[in-house]
Amino acid sequence: VQDWKFLTKRYKNIPAVIAMDLRNEVRTAKWKDTFLPNSPNWGSGDSNDWARAAEHAGNEILDDNPNVLIIVEGINWSGTLGLLGGYRPHLMKVLDRAVQLKVPGRLVYAAHNYAFVGPNHNGDDKTSFGQIRYSDMDEQAFYDQIEAEWGFIFQDEKFYSAPVILSEFGIEKDNASEKGRLWFKRIVHYLVEKKFHFAYWPLNPEAYGLLTDDWQSMRSDWRSDSLQELLSIRPDPVVKKVRYASVTLLSGDHSLTSRFDDWLPGDYKGTCADNTRLIGLSQDNRGLCTDAGEAIDWTASTVTVANEERTHTDWAPGYIKYSCPDDHYAIGFSKGFWGSNGLLCMK
Repeated sequence: VQDWKFLTKRYKNIPAVIAMDLRNEVRTAKWKDTFLPNSPNWGSGDSNDWARAAEHAGNEILDDNPNVLIIVEGINWSGTLGLLGGYRPHLMKVLDRAVQLKVPGRLVYAAHNYAFVGPNHNGDDKTSFGQIRYSDMDEQAFYDQIEAEWGFIFQDEKFYSAPVILSEFGIEKDNASEKGRLWFKRIVHYLVEKKFHFAYWPLNPEAYGLLTDDWQSMRSDWRSDSLQELLSIRPDPVVKKVRYASVTLLSGDHSLTSRFDDWLPGDYKGTCADNTRLIGLSQDNRGLCTDAGEAIDWTASTVTVANEERTHTDWAPGYIKYSCPDDHYAIGFSKGFWGSNGLLCMK
């Protein structure tokens, strides 16, 4: 994280630097330089929780440059030893635990897709035990798979809604199989149909590359028509949408603002982003925040509710209840040892 903060400060005033991709292809690694596998996860709250780490790093970067985009890739591979198999969850777990940054509109999710790997195929037939590659799938199965892996995020007004970029895909110019060529056309069709942003890998004149050996011009080959189709994509006009965000207390505090870090000492606390309010709570201590409806002025005063003194009626008989004062909105909630423990309210 400190390295990212150093780079953020160094390039803060360079207009061409607009985004930080936190880590390339998050996957199982060796534990402390041994041969023991150490797999990442998404949302457990432990030291291998990539969603939590990405959120922390992204917020630290935004403290130094609130204008930069934070690119978060999903988990590219999770498993133990190669012979024991694994899988490629990408961003599927965003449905359970979305990354939420303190500065709205700065999160971009990213994924990679290649013909020679698959949902349970690591690219090596010897250790993948006949698992299918993306290029082995029929057309509809392929579209359904990538939609479930990362495409579903790119839609409006969900708590997990965010832009998604396919930040790596590519195929060799000369020796691509018939299945590989079909995969390439399908992934291009998907990107065009959904108007996804993309980055092709790579530009340089290697087997998958796009430039000629002298680096002076684009190669002209069987991929050219599809690439031209991609370059013709024009995104839809930007229209302000209602924003939703989730906060979760499953593994500690989860604050989307830096204004009220410890408003109820001793409890786990979840706080909405600036100028949004809390509109829902779940039994497992998750909150839903939104900017829908009347605008909230976050320069107003706050009230912490940690008992039932402001409850006008017994609207949940037999249970402890917390209510904001009249003319206030809830913007945060807390969890004690036994359950819900209070609200943070703003006028």
